[in-house]
Amino acid sequence: MLNRTLLRRSTAAWLESPRPRVLWTFTPVTYGLENAADVVIYHCVDLLAKFPGIDGVAVGKGERNLAAQPGIVAIATSQAVHEHLLSAGFPRVELLQNVADVSVFTEGSRPAVERRPAAIFSGNLTTAKLDMPLLESVARALQGRGELLLAGPLAAGGGSFTAELQQLEALGARYLGLLTPNELAAAAGTCSVGLIPYSINDYTTGVSPLKCFEYLSSGLSVLSTPLPSVQALTRNNRHVIAADSADFVHHLSRMLAPVTDDVITDRIDSAGRHGWDERGQVLRNLLTAELTHLPVR
Repeated sequence: MLNRTLLRRSTAAWLESPRPRVLWTFTPVTYGLENAADVVIYHCVDLLAKFPGIDGVAVGKGERNLAAQPGIVAIATSQAVHEHLLSAGFPRVELLQNVADVSVFTEGSRPAVERRPAAIFSGNLTTAKLDMPLLESVARALQGRGELLLAGPLAAGGGSFTAELQQLEALGARYLGLLTPNELAAAAGTCSVGLIPYSINDYTTGVSPLKCFEYLSSGLSVLSTPLPSVQALTRNNRHVIAADSADFVHHLSRMLAPVTDDVITDRIDSAGRHGWDERGQVLRNLLTAELTHLPVR
């Protein structure tokens, strides 16, 4: 009741605005706002109910309510999320995988001569996503050969990451803190490899990591655990490798080798169509079409 009251207060201008009203939501827990909207778009970027600490009952109920909304458009950012939304009853689901602000990272990319044998992970530092034994293996493998860099919020989404970070730092990893996009681009632009060392579980099978395109647009190669969305990318991008824990460090050692500026440019080019310039136009076109189909009031 409190959340509903606060949400209604914060959206009062929208609720009282002239029609048409658009609700573009990244959560299915909307407290009934969809009933005041002329167009409803549910942009689902994760299997939310599978994340530790999230109320799966509330997410499931919210998705059922949205699926019954006339004319609802759902957007899924991975194949697993797409299949989930169809099974949840959404009549129309568009598959649009996550993209990145590639221009920011391209500007931070440095030439080959300024690169060093460093691997970077940027993202939420949380045991709900990260494969800690694998990260520790990476840190050990880089001792005396390179450096493991970590950037992002600590334990966003639940649980402490303090002890895990201390263990990684004891193995030689360096925590850069919570960086702005420009700061992250500057850090990544001097590295060799971007890491996606995720555990494979019910939650991460639905993840579509935009960091993959941040890494590529920084001129990095990408080494990931075998997430379904990343495995799909490996079929058409030779700069992206998906490996299980047994082969992860072996691939990393090979990927740290110096490369030419032509290779860096090729990596950046491969990320080009996965940026917000193109995706923004796709989303604007989708919304324009929905507004055009509204009945005249």
